[in-house]
Formats: sequence, C-alpha cells, structure tokens
Amino acid sequence: MYIFRRRSLKLTEPSQTIRVRYLGNVSTGVAKGDHCIDAPLGILWTNYEKTCGRQTVKMDLSIDNSGLKVYTKSQGETRYWCHRITYYCASKRNPKVFVWIYRHMAKNLKVDLRCHAAMCRNEKTAKYVAEHLSEKVSILKRYGYFVITFYRNAVEC
Repeated sequence: MYIFRRRSLKLTEPSQTIRVRYLGNVSTGVAKGDHCIDAPLGILWTNYEKTCGRQTVKMDLSIDNSGLKVYTKSQGETRYWCHRITYYCASKRNPKVFVWIYRHMAKNLKVDLRCHAAMCRNEKTAKYVAEHLSEKVSILKRYGYFVITFYRNAVEC
C-alpha cells in the first residue's frame, strides 16, 4: 500500500508592484556601459525640470520572470522582455531614478535602442528594482529562455 502526500511547488513568486513616475524615453546609440545613460538621462531630466514634473505619467512597475511589466491608465499594460533589455541601473547622478535601455523592434526588423527612465519614491526603491531585475536576468542567462517560457505557461494553465 502506497501513501501519497500532496506537495506544492512554487514556480513563480508573486511580483511586487511599485508605483513610479515615468519620465519618458529617448533614442540612444549606445547599448551598454557605465556611461551609456548619461546623455539620454540628461535630456530626460532637463525636460522634467523644465515642465516641473507635469508631463510625467503615473506608472505601476512590476518585475516577473520574463522582465518588466508596466501599467499606465493611458497605454494599458506594456511588457519589456529580459532578453531585449541591454542595460539597467539606478542612476548615480539622480539616485531616485531607475533607468533601462531596451531594444525596440521597429518597422522592417530595424532595432531601435531607447533609454527609458522612471523616478521612484526613494533611492532604496530604485536600487531594489535594479537588483531584483538583475536576479531575473541572471536566471534567464543561466537556464535559458525555455525555463522562463515554461514558468509562464505553467501559471496560465
């Protein structure tokens, strides 16, 4: 006679939603490196100061196994996939700002690099988002895209 015990397996942990202010995006030519965000972030920050923050958009940002998930009232939900994010960090110049560079696919399969910026409530939150995204990207690199796809499909079933 066999005794079966039920066991639970947690494939994905619930993602924490963080309220941020989206500063915008700017086209950039450099995809990686410590100084690749200086010029685009300078443009976004100057625009933010000129408008006194009136053009910023309230945004809910969450990190899951596939990358960043962003929700705004005007645009709805937008996904930024891990394998297309080329660089991300909490800015050293403006510590409350989380910045990421994303490879957008334009018409005719052209790649457009865009630098996105979001202002968090404090420095700690911006660093948390960068570290948490770093964990997800390292899992993606270690186990490959198949595992992330499997996780996503298992949750939807």
